[in-house]
Amino acid sequence: MALKVESLPGDVVVVSWTEPVALDAASVPGLKDDFQAVSGPRIVFDMAQVTFIDSAIIGFLVGQMRAARAAGGDAKLAGLTEEVHTIFELTRLHQVFDIHEAVEGAAAAFASS
Repeated sequence: MALKVESLPGDVVVVSWTEPVALDAASVPGLKDDFQAVSGPRIVFDMAQVTFIDSAIIGFLVGQMRAARAAGGDAKLAGLTEEVHTIFELTRLHQVFDIHEAVEGAAAAFASS
């Protein structure tokens, strides 16, 4: 799993994958290790390369969102594929997460909040 972490103005951290990836319970330990290097309460998950997620990944994302909110920020999602967006709708988490079509929109949303 090739994870990329990029900093944007406004202390926004963008986390993305550089190749198509299906994320499941087996991915969680690696994600937790990779997130040791992620700093800042404003996180955008660029999900454009994510083809599938399961409940373990949803739990991981909710945990990251809660931690970001506790630190005075938030975690936003961007670029969801149709399949992944459907999962968020079925679980009603599209009402919990701030979801944007592109990273730029998600990053800009931090400036207006």
